Amino acid sequence: MPAITNARLCFEKIPCGYVSVFSCSTKAEGVTLCGLKYELNNAVLTNTFPIGVSNEFIDRESSISVNDGTLFIVFPREAKERIIQ
Repeated sequence: MPAITNARLCFEKIPCGYVSVFSCSTKAEGVTLCGLKYELNNAVLTNTFPIGVSNEFIDRESSISVNDGTLFIVFPREAKERIIQ
């Protein structure tokens, strides 16, 4: 399970599969999810209200970013090969 801190993680097109995002600490601010079935823009994620659970890849380039905090990101093993450096 990768984690990002004040960073962005980008994926090439992934046809399908689930991705979940969790705040590692009490809260993570400035969370943006782009190119996924359920997008967020500059949201606050907390470790008590999991709004980042069970999102979906939809065959588009996608990204997950956080401005202030650390996110744990869970996705299918195959998606690891499609991370854009």
